[in-house]
Formats: sequence, structure tokens, C-alpha cells
Amino acid sequence: MKLTILQENLAKAVTQASRFASTHAQLPVLSNILLSTDKTKLNISSTNLEISVSTLVGAKIEEEGEISIPSKTLSDLVSNLPKDTIALESDKEQLKISAPGFSSKVLGMNASDFPKIPNSVNKEKSVTLLKSDLMKILPKSVLQPVLMKPDLF
Repeated sequence: MKLTILQENLAKAVTQASRFASTHAQLPVLSNILLSTDKTKLNISSTNLEISVSTLVGAKIEEEGEISIPSKTLSDLVSNLPKDTIALESDKEQLKISAPGFSSKVLGMNASDFPKIPNSVNKEKSVTLLKSDLMKILPKSVLQPVLMKPDLF
């Protein structure tokens, strides 16, 4: 994989994806973000096996490919880079990140170890809610803490 992308676009997508990655997963790959290319777009995905996110970001793709990178490492690194063009290049299980005045290599994992994320939703089994309705019912669905009396122990 070899591509160039704007720092702002990459940082926004990586930050969003890192929220869905597990921090203390039994499977190390679940704390990673999957970077994969699709002609003119970079697909950034993560999952904790219960919920998943996949975001497409415009990029100049020179070589197709994919790699799985630790979420926290990538998020911290990209957010601290200058707002300029970033070059990403993968070689086996390493991702080279280059920006003006900066270059680093991050050890990743083979993308084939990353769980498959569905790329479509079954319309017949899905429910559509208005944002206003969801905001009304969400507070009612959260369990209120139960106060326990000390003499019960």
C-alpha cells in the first residue's frame, strides 16, 4: 500500500475509528485499525466484535494494499502531525508514515487477521429512527444506579 492523504482527513477518520477499537481485548487485533485502499479512497475500519465502523476518505492511491495498525499509536501519531500532506507506505507488517520534517515506522499486523466487517445493512432486519426520537428514548434506557443499604451486607 502506498498513498498520500491530508492530515486533517486522516486524523478525523482515525479518531472516529479508534473509538470503536477495544482497549483491553483478548485478541490483540481488536485494538487495531484496519487501513485498506479502494481505488481512490482509503478505508479505515475498526471493531470490538459488537459494533464496527468503516469510513472512506479520499486519498491519492499509488499502490493498493491493507494493513492493521494499533489504534492508539496511530491516533496519537497522526493527531500530532502538521496539517499537511502525509505519505503512508506499508511493507509487510510495517507502516511508514512521512510528513514534512517527520518520518516514522509503526509495527502492525497482517490484515488477514482482522475480523471481517459487514459492508451493508440488511434493510429488512434494520430499524430507522429519527434522531429526535432516539434522543428521547435513550435516557430512559440507561439503568439508574441502585442504592444499597450497608446493613444488607
